[in-house]
Amino acid sequence: MKQTIKNILAIAMVVGLLAAHAPQAQAFGLVGGKGEAQGSFAVLNVTKLMSESDAAKSLKEQLDVEKSALLSENSEQEKKLTEERKKLKDAPEAEIKAFYAKVAKLKDKAQAKKAALDDRSGRALLKIRDAILKASKKVMDANGYDAVFAQQSVVLLKGDINITAEVLELLNKELPKVEL
Repeated sequence: MKQTIKNILAIAMVVGLLAAHAPQAQAFGLVGGKGEAQGSFAVLNVTKLMSESDAAKSLKEQLDVEKSALLSENSEQEKKLTEERKKLKDAPEAEIKAFYAKVAKLKDKAQAKKAALDDRSGRALLKIRDAILKASKKVMDANGYDAVFAQQSVVLLKGDINITAEVLELLNKELPKVEL
């Protein structure tokens, strides 16, 4: 919410500056003679691409499988440790310390597996993001746009300048799946 308000304020400030300094903006070629923006622009719904592309869906499926396996493994270890702990009621202190050392080691191992999964997921997301940028550039160049903005950053639009569907189609062709 705060970020949205900041984006709106930033856009309003830019628009206000351009309006207040129209002659200077014309001199630098930022706007035309009547204050209209020069060039053509498009918008892109990045959030939709990151959730609805084939690559993003395949990544989610892979993550669900990996997380389920980790949860299952952790649950199984927890059951074993619970049984082992019950047997330690009257055990010597050395056995109790060894048990808690084992618990700590298993906890560290589980955290390392989770961190590795997060790292692999992050790298896969970067591949999707890079493919989105490449597909967006191709659509931008093919349609003669000068710039593409995130739809979430745009307050008002005139006309149909949303290229999300075109980029999604191209993205699905170029990166149908990403490996975790």
